[in-house]
Formats: sequence, structure tokens, C-alpha cells
Amino acid sequence: MALRPHLQSLSLTLGVLILALVSMSTFPMVRACINPPDSCTTSDFELSMEAPDAVVNQGNPPLALAIIYGFSNAYFSGNVNLNLTISPKNLNGPVLILEDPVLSFIPSVFRGSGVDISAGLNTPQGNYNVTVTGTGGNVTHTTGFVLTVAPPIPPDDFTVALYPIPTQFQLGGHSDVTIQVFRNGPPHMVPIDLTVELNLTITPSGLVATGFPGSVYIGTYDGIGTTFSVQSSSTTAPGGYTLNATGTNYQRSQSLSHSAIVTINVAIPSPQKPPPNPSSGPSTPQLDSHPKASTPSTGLSTLKRAFSILAAMTNKPIFWTFATGVVAFTILSLTAVAMVIRRNRRKQSRPSNWNDL
Repeated sequence: MALRPHLQSLSLTLGVLILALVSMSTFPMVRACINPPDSCTTSDFELSMEAPDAVVNQGNPPLALAIIYGFSNAYFSGNVNLNLTISPKNLNGPVLILEDPVLSFIPSVFRGSGVDISAGLNTPQGNYNVTVTGTGGNVTHTTGFVLTVAPPIPPDDFTVALYPIPTQFQLGGHSDVTIQVFRNGPPHMVPIDLTVELNLTITPSGLVATGFPGSVYIGTYDGIGTTFSVQSSSTTAPGGYTLNATGTNYQRSQSLSHSAIVTINVAIPSPQKPPPNPSSGPSTPQLDSHPKASTPSTGLSTLKRAFSILAAMTNKPIFWTFATGVVAFTILSLTAVAMVIRRNRRKQSRPSNWNDL
């Protein structure tokens, strides 16, 4: 009985140790009540970053390189004050300015703010952790990103890009390709003119480039573009062809080169269906443009034609059969009448003593 207090103390100590040994990641994270279940009616909002990191070069002017997103749930409205902190802190460290330091929320709405970031030529290079804190009423949430300060962009640095249209054509066709060369540095850091020598290689061989420039000159402009053509022939092998455009600036003490690579596909023309062969289909009766002279038809031949029409009636649609039957009946009737008239005429033309002969 005297050991019970000690046992209770020992159990409590063990419980604390077990909790200390369990990783905090095994516990559910506390987050804003965004898209909450029915039981969550807390007034709340949420903050997030468009990207987890951002890069700024030494000597760059302020640019909105980071975007903050905020969203309020169905129960929150009011202003959220934003605040930025950066670590480590340096005397010549990056300068961060919020474009919208206050976000005004109504229930269930998105809001956003940009972060203008600048770094001087004396800003130490490296990574900085930026924390964004938002406070609205008695609710506070944080988000953040990693800022990298990179070396300055040389004033004579550039980029080469290729834009073929189309990227696939058939044998004998061609593609128009635009090559662009533009500076990488900001406008205030490009006081010198820039001449870039260009070279194009196509592998495997089989396409011919027409109008490709040997060099481009960039003065006070940020870039320049020109268009050339890539042509195939009937003997070009179908398949993919790689275009590699390389630009080199020889004005530096050490030449600076950049390349752009794209692929163009040459396809086999799809086979065309041959036109239908008239001789293979059912033959249709041809009308004679020069009919022969008709001979007097006798009643027997007329009857034969009438019976031929009646025999063909069984292979025709019902409407055509009815119409043909009417025509055949008419022909038979007229033929019978004609035969009667002819017989009467013959009787009348007999001599009076015909019966005596």
C-alpha cells in the first residue's frame, strides 16, 4: 500500500516519456476550417503561396516574384493584416514589400497579394526563409517560401528560342521556324550593344534550311526574331529531325553560348483511295444518241413488247409496277383495236365476187 503513490508517479513519468518519443507527425495537423464538415462552424481563413520558392538576381529591380493566396470560409469576414519576416537577417539583405498588406475578406472568397522582391549587388547570395503571417481578429495563420539570391545576370547574356510551325509535315512539305534571341538582363543593365553569331545543325541530314541568319544584332531592344524555312524533298526519309540553333557572343573575354533544340517530324503521306472503277460496278444501259430508223412494227411484235414489259414488272417497286401495268394495258388495248380495224379494212377491200371464187 505504501508503494502506490510511487507507482502512480512512475506511471505518469512513463506516459510523459512515451508521448515525448512519439513523433509529432503522427498527430493530426491543426489547419484552417476551409471546406469544413457540418460540425465545423468556426470563423476562419487560410493562407498559401503560389510557389514554395522564388529566385532573385543581385542587382535586379523590384519584381513581384512571390504571390500570396488567401481564402475565407463561409463564416469569416473582415480584414487580414499581412506581415513578412525573413531569416537570416542581413544589413544588405533582400528587400520585400507587400503590394496589398491588408486583405479584405467576405465569406467564401479568394484574395491575393504580391511580394515585390529586390536584391542589391551587395546582397549576400544564398537561401532565405520568408514567413508570411496573416492576422484577422483573433485568428492567425502563417505560410512561407524560400527565397534564393543568385549572382547578377551579365548585361550581355541572352537566350535563344525556336518556334516551328507546324512541327510535323509530309514529304515534300516545309515548316516555317522563328528564331528569337533576347537578353536575360533587366533593361537598366543592358547599356551595351549585343551581336550574337548563329549556327544551325539538323540531324539526321535530309532537311534543308533556307533563310537562316548568320548573326543578329540587338541594340536598345530586348530581343529580335527572324523566320527561316525548313524544307523536305521526295527523297527525305520519314521520321524525327532535331534542329539545334546555337548563339555565341564573342564580345566577351570568354565567349558565351546558348542553344535551343526542337524536333520536327516528317510523315509519310496517307494513301489516297483510288476512284471507283466504272467497269466493276453494275452496268447501266446507255442511250444511243443515233437511234436506228424504226421499221413498221406488226401487231405480233407489239404484243411481244407488251408481254416483255409485263414480265419485267415483277422486279420493280410497286409504284413502278402499277405505272408499267397501266402502260402495258394501254398498249394491248390499242393493239387489239388496230388489229380489228385492219381486219375490217381487208374485208372491205375484197372484190364483190370474192365468195364465188
